[in-house]
Amino acid sequence: MEAIKKQAIKLREQVAKQQQAVLKHLLHLGIENVAVDESEIECHQQLQNLYNSTRAAKAPSSFSLIEKVGRRLLQVWSGESK
Repeated sequence: MEAIKKQAIKLREQVAKQQQAVLKHLLHLGIENVAVDESEIECHQQLQNLYNSTRAAKAPSSFSLIEKVGRRLLQVWSGESK
């Protein structure tokens, strides 16, 4: 159980670092007013689901979700949409 808690903390820290890196990149590009749209809300919900699943000790299934969320975030912030 302790290992799962440590893993969840590590995953949360990774997500926070990635979010900061993306925000720094956007600010560097001069994009100060980033509009919240449906795809961003969806990404936020997926991140919340990831957080909830790690808290519920479902870490193995979380890794594929991390990849999926990461790819979706890159699509959203690069201007691509499905």
